[in-house]
Amino acid sequence: MISSSLVILFVACIGFFTLRTNSKCLHVFQIILTAICCLLVVVGTGLWGKAKDSISYKLEYEMSVFLQNFGYHADLSYLFTNTAYGAWSHLFAVAECCGIYSYAYGELSQYVSSNQIPIFCCKENPLTEPYSETNVTCTNLQQWDLNHGSTCKDAVLTRLDKYSNAFFAMSVLTIVCFIAQISLILYKLRKTELIPLINDKYVQAFKNLFKMEKGLRNIFAFEKKMIFPFITLLSALAMLILGIVMKHDDKMTGEYVYNVYALLYFKGVNFLDIVEAMYLVFIIVGTLSVILSLLMLSDIFKTLQFKWKNEGYIGCLLILIVTKLVCISLMIVIRVDIDENAPYQLTNMDRQYRNNYYYEIFKHLNRFYFVFDCCGADGPYEFSYLEHSDGYGGLTGSQPRVCCYGSSYLDDSTLLSSVQCEKKSCSSEFLNSIDRYSNAFFAIFSLTAVLEIVCFVIEAKRISTDLISNFKQSFVISR
Repeated sequence: MISSSLVILFVACIGFFTLRTNSKCLHVFQIILTAICCLLVVVGTGLWGKAKDSISYKLEYEMSVFLQNFGYHADLSYLFTNTAYGAWSHLFAVAECCGIYSYAYGELSQYVSSNQIPIFCCKENPLTEPYSETNVTCTNLQQWDLNHGSTCKDAVLTRLDKYSNAFFAMSVLTIVCFIAQISLILYKLRKTELIPLINDKYVQAFKNLFKMEKGLRNIFAFEKKMIFPFITLLSALAMLILGIVMKHDDKMTGEYVYNVYALLYFKGVNFLDIVEAMYLVFIIVGTLSVILSLLMLSDIFKTLQFKWKNEGYIGCLLILIVTKLVCISLMIVIRVDIDENAPYQLTNMDRQYRNNYYYEIFKHLNRFYFVFDCCGADGPYEFSYLEHSDGYGGLTGSQPRVCCYGSSYLDDSTLLSSVQCEKKSCSSEFLNSIDRYSNAFFAIFSLTAVLEIVCFVIEAKRISTDLISNFKQSFVISR
């Protein structure tokens, strides 16, 4: 969808120029591009409709076969392993469902005790807040409103329908717009007498751009209002660079933190998706802001000063401003939830580390500790206290070896008998890392939005002044 949107945006930008010309060649070229895009959207929509029908038809069967082939075990020790048991537990907890076609008893009855459901089918479970390792009232079905009350087949299909309906609606709207554009271009070709490409005034304008016979003053036009687009350009470039830096930051997208981030959820969104959305927004919105700023700065060249360009500029500018404000509001909600819940979720992983020493969780956390140069969600001393709290058994000791001896112990699950090295808490290090990017997000998006609002006001005022002037002139002539 992202690649399709970028292609459509590119064709639309080309259309802003070609449809302003009187060249028959460029109009035909725009029809071809639009028709190709329309065909691609139609084919893509049809293929997705077929795929969705296939998923809806086969989902229950495929899930049942998977359950029969690999079975299920609700023991906590399998939760953070790359097994079918862990996959089912995560599905029940994250998708808020239970079973495939029956959330009470049903196909899970042969894998759990009689007349029970897994703890992950409950609204409070080891992957939720508050943390709950046992919930007899729920697992024994003594109180029905404590479990999710939905089958996984229905939960998956409901979420699929949500995105599919939005996709189909946008696709139909896009196709209608494409057809309308092609029809309008054909009407223009039929009703308007067009000229050869070489004689078009806009093509001539680009050719004159490189002719210096009239002197620099007749070629360039420097105005004070250009200061704001120039500062906006610098801010947008900073946004773009920040997105690239975040994309290559090992603490954000590195392989050593990937598996831990896959277990973190804020406002129902996986942290990996939040990080990806952040750097993509930085890059995409930054790129669009750069393009728009360069478009406005092209007014420095007198031959590129067109009224239609300025009108299109303020329209696109308004869209970008609204986009930035929406992104800021969404980021505020996510940031608050991260600050409030990240320490709890990381502490919960420390509990799993101590309780499941022979499973994959200790490998993931060892790498996480190593990258952030930290030890334990709340520091090494709090980590050592977990041995005698919350009813956990498992490993004995005070501190993971990786905290003191580095990369040589990334796959080592044993603990030191006492705290031998002081390290910062991983919660604070993690929050500092994400807060740096979120603070930069707020600052640079707010600054760019303010600058673009100023540019919008300046251009809107100038256009309105021209409209009033033209109206007055036409009124005087008519009298």
